[in-house]
Amino acid sequence: MPAHAQPQQQPSPVVVEFFNGTKASVAGAKKVVPPGEAFFSGLKKVFPAENLILLKEISAYPGLSRQTADFLAYRNVRYRMVNKLPLSGEPLLILDGVLLVKGERADVASAISKLKKDQRQPMKLEAVRSKERIKVSVDLVFREHFSEGTRILLLVTESAPVPTPVLQVVDSGYLAPGHRGPQEQVIKLDRSWFDGRSSMPLRVVALLQREGDKEILSAAQTEVVVKPYALF
Repeated sequence: MPAHAQPQQQPSPVVVEFFNGTKASVAGAKKVVPPGEAFFSGLKKVFPAENLILLKEISAYPGLSRQTADFLAYRNVRYRMVNKLPLSGEPLLILDGVLLVKGERADVASAISKLKKDQRQPMKLEAVRSKERIKVSVDLVFREHFSEGTRILLLVTESAPVPTPVLQVVDSGYLAPGHRGPQEQVIKLDRSWFDGRSSMPLRVVALLQREGDKEILSAAQTEVVVKPYALF
């Protein structure tokens, strides 16, 4: 690398959420093919240069606690309500909480291009696990006229080459006005899915999402570092 060259920065993350259909819909004459799980799972191969955070949110996934299952089901319905969609419908593919896309490469590419022009909130994320607990540190700075009405969500998934279902969700509440620096939270892993799977590698995703229109203003993901003897 030439002496004057600067390390290439990773693009700002774009969050892609996949939700299963709520019910089978009635086929229409011009029915649009909904995005499938295979299409969603292969997006990183289709867009290797993009910094995509893929979240598969399946409320009926076996082993979820009632709290997490209800949260994901509500999230699915809430997106449909905000976008004026029937509550009973096909799977959803939504980017940064605001752009619905069909299962087509060109549609996703256009959405990514549009979102990359939006202002983003910098975020740093760290996660350490000791036994059945994860200590998460989210480093954010509250921005006036930008961060108002935003909540911090933490989502735990298995760390795997392809997207796996979200296993646990923690709502850390609103980002407080004037907040600056790291905010720590300890997550106690639900036994409903964690028992017998203590060796599973985990990943944590943090979202800063506006409550009103559901736009995701910042996101980060990290692999969970295991420190068996850490105390927290």
